[in-house]
Amino acid sequence: DDIVAFIRQWIAKRCGIERESVGLDTEFALLGLGSIDSSGLADSLSERFSVDLDPTVLWNYPNTRELAIFIDSRLTLSERA
Repeated sequence: DDIVAFIRQWIAKRCGIERESVGLDTEFALLGLGSIDSSGLADSLSERFSVDLDPTVLWNYPNTRELAIFIDSRLTLSERA
């Protein structure tokens, strides 16, 4: 999935770890992401997938799997509009 791959790659680059080390269900906080990182990831996702994301969305969807599902649902809704 393109969304999952993007999130995992972004986090790996930011944290200096291998992409495979970013587990689908590992909470972003456990990977060392803070509020500044959340804002950067939200901005990057917004730009890449043309979806408006508030940085606080990462607190509601705190891992790669949940965040990717949320973004996919937003993309599906915008495609139907």
